Amino acid sequence: MTAHATKKSPNKQSVAWIFIIGLILGVIVVKQGNPIILYKYTTQTEPRELLEWIYMSWPTKVGFLLTLVAGLIALWCTQKIPKPLTAQLILPISWLAWQTIVTLVTNEAKTPAIVLLHFACELAWFYIGVLAIRPHLEKWIPWAGLVCGLGIIILFGFDQRFGGLEQTRKFFWEHIYPTLPNPDPELIKRMYSNRIFSTLFYPNTLASVLILCTPIVLWSIWNMESIFKKDARVLLIIVFSAGAFLCLVWSGSKAGWIIALCQLTIAGYFLPVNPQLKRIFLILVLLAGMIGFLYRYHAYLQKGAPSAEARLYYWKAALKLTAQNPLFGIGQGNFGRYYAKIKPPEAEMAKLVHNDYLQQAVESGIPGFILFLSAVGVCMLNATRQAIRSPYSAVFCLWLGLIGWALQSFTEFGLYIPAVGWIAFCFLGCLAIPVNETHGR
Repeated sequence: MTAHATKKSPNKQSVAWIFIIGLILGVIVVKQGNPIILYKYTTQTEPRELLEWIYMSWPTKVGFLLTLVAGLIALWCTQKIPKPLTAQLILPISWLAWQTIVTLVTNEAKTPAIVLLHFACELAWFYIGVLAIRPHLEKWIPWAGLVCGLGIIILFGFDQRFGGLEQTRKFFWEHIYPTLPNPDPELIKRMYSNRIFSTLFYPNTLASVLILCTPIVLWSIWNMESIFKKDARVLLIIVFSAGAFLCLVWSGSKAGWIIALCQLTIAGYFLPVNPQLKRIFLILVLLAGMIGFLYRYHAYLQKGAPSAEARLYYWKAALKLTAQNPLFGIGQGNFGRYYAKIKPPEAEMAKLVHNDYLQQAVESGIPGFILFLSAVGVCMLNATRQAIRSPYSAVFCLWLGLIGWALQSFTEFGLYIPAVGWIAFCFLGCLAIPVNETHGR
């Protein structure tokens, strides 16, 4: 009996540590929504009083510390290490190694070290997923923090929609804006907009988090059988689903709407129902989604889709700069500086390309682009194989969220936002290799 208890004790301890890592994930998704490229601006608006710590984003250096804590916990509770080292495990660290070389060779910007540290945190979360979370994938415990985090994000989103946005504006103009010597244009633009952003940096970041995290959060709620009865779980799923959908609509993200529709279509394709009923359901979902999109954004489309046109300017500039600097790129954090010199007078200013793949190419050269694409692509390929074999499992829901993130990366910069990039890399690590391919130390 004593031997049996001794055998089970480390297991319980390991689960407790995984729960703590999950809580850290929840804190990151709520409090680390600022782009790393704006690090110097966020240091000017660090929270000081208790209410500011509750309502404002936390400094990125707190995120770095939390990542270190999660990494140490992961090492402590890791019982098995994957062997042999496969492409899925080697490519991400090869990508970071190239980013380090680029930073050393093209050390022109003031923020390359911070960007590199941010990439190192993404890599850390990848291996936290591989080593610590993956063995507990099919439990709700690792995702409890994300459930709480997404719930807070949805609550803040509703608050902004029904009056809180005006209060946020007032607080910003009265208390934060006077302290900023050189406020970032994106921040000012956000304050003038009526689109909600909840606890994140701006509305499209909110959409990215919803797309990435909602599937696994819904799966976790459904599997909390030891805490909630079935009726309570059904109610919570309805509340979270409706809340996430409304916040996505209120965020005004056009790409987010289309990507969420793609996710819903993929999920519907795997429904265990009659194929004919399934086809009818999918057609109705697509029709309703597209009609809703056209109705919601007809004024935007009539104006010629100005945000899409602005992105075309960024992408053309990125391609031009990549052609001029194909090996090492222009260096991390330098796109805004270079773009200001070559952009047309009528084009909006931007610090980021609004395309993670092109951002990699322009700032770290063709090798950086290839390594990033390979690292993500190999993991996604393996994740797809696992997800297709087990529809509506935790693996499937993580994969569904990653599909949304990978698609959103064509139009946004989630790779450069801790609340998106760190979580996405953690998910990639969880799905990098199947659990049954793990061998002992």
